[in-house]
Amino acid sequence: MPYFFGMLRILANTILFVILTLLTQLGGVAWLAALRFERRLLAFLVLYAVLTTATIWVAPLFGRVALSCTKEGPLQVQSWMYCAMNRNYISPELASALTDAAAKL
Repeated sequence: MPYFFGMLRILANTILFVILTLLTQLGGVAWLAALRFERRLLAFLVLYAVLTTATIWVAPLFGRVALSCTKEGPLQVQSWMYCAMNRNYISPELASALTDAAAKL
């Protein structure tokens, strides 16, 4: 019976990893790292915050620029959720095209 619960725990963590990765891209990595701690939820929140902060410097290395989460203007994200989930990074070419289109509108 302990084998069954061990496999069930692995399955649950795998499903959670996949869901968090699909939603936030960094959430799955943060969850896998948080599994090493006793207070997993607290560790997850801290690790996710650290990874989100690190994304500011890492995203340009992969050719991505961030849409503004706070700036008012013609080009900004439509919901704070995009920023919370790190879904506000786009290619520089797309940012330029969107800026031009927003200025024309």
